[in-house]
Amino acid sequence: MLITSPMVLNAASLFTALTNKLTLVLHAEVSADEPGLDRLRAAGVSVIDAKMTSVNSDVSDAVTSVDLDNGQQLPAQTVVIGPTVSANVAPFVDLGLEASEHPCGLGTFIPVEMTGETPIPGSLPLAA
Repeated sequence: MLITSPMVLNAASLFTALTNKLTLVLHAEVSADEPGLDRLRAAGVSVIDAKMTSVNSDVSDAVTSVDLDNGQQLPAQTVVIGPTVSANVAPFVDLGLEASEHPCGLGTFIPVEMTGETPIPGSLPLAA
């Protein structure tokens, strides 16, 4: 499982119920001493502090391994990625709209008031 933020550790704990062969790759934004990792290590989860550089597959496109930036090739049957999301504010930058970093490291978002109004008077974010 590719860990891209501390929040993804919550999802990782769910995977321990599905397999006893879980390996976490701390790809970005998560340090090897993150508090949530102790619980996962105690459950038998392997933790590798490296960046994933590629996913390898066989002729039928089944995942066989992943390559890490430390030169290690890790055998794998499945790769789970905890993505981050980014608010697309590009069309509204000229109006003064800016995205903010999510406090939990999940990406960026458009901050709104309790009413749902953005910092631009009269504008509301639309969900896609």
